[in-house]
Amino acid sequence: MLEERFELELELWLEQKERRLSRGDDLSIPRQVDHLAIFRKLDNATKAAEDLTTIGYEVSVVKVGFSKFSLHATRLDALDDENFIQSLKTVVYVVEGNGGTYDGNGAPIINPEGDSLDEIGHFSLFKKSSDAIVVAKVLERYGYESEVRDLPPEGIRELKPYKFMMFSEGIAVDDDGSDEAIAKVKLVVEMGKGFYQGYGSTDSDTVRR
Repeated sequence: MLEERFELELELWLEQKERRLSRGDDLSIPRQVDHLAIFRKLDNATKAAEDLTTIGYEVSVVKVGFSKFSLHATRLDALDDENFIQSLKTVVYVVEGNGGTYDGNGAPIINPEGDSLDEIGHFSLFKKSSDAIVVAKVLERYGYESEVRDLPPEGIRELKPYKFMMFSEGIAVDDDGSDEAIAKVKLVVEMGKGFYQGYGSTDSDTVRR
């Protein structure tokens, strides 16, 4: 069962890899790689977080709605086959082996000079559209364009009590090359009563789903 799940994720990764190569990504350059997962039980999410921490990941677990927990694990990794395929397999096995559902991965696209080529799309959830609109206006001051959307009915059922999704598009990193821009968006969203879900390239090369 675990091997079948990994084979599915590997197939999806190989598709993403081809898109990256077509855009000039140098897969041998290490960059922050994020993995997402969903759990129904906090104990299972906590155990997976502990397992991933022991192999160098920084891990956070947050509650989503009334009965689900989102795990976010990040580590500096290269994306070439020698490194990433084994990393992907390990994370999938840890997540699925602890009763979770692996929910995709993301990382910037980097050219041979080490420059990020991406603008970044940030994804957030809100209970009230009014809160999302206020956050969108704040992010606009930092150069982000945001769109607030209603979650589809199946999304509302899965992500209670959240009813709205916001997509904010802007710079991938600050001028000095740090990832403080990402932290800034997350802080604004959380101060505005939202739940920050993660980020990916604007053409979906870095966050698959």
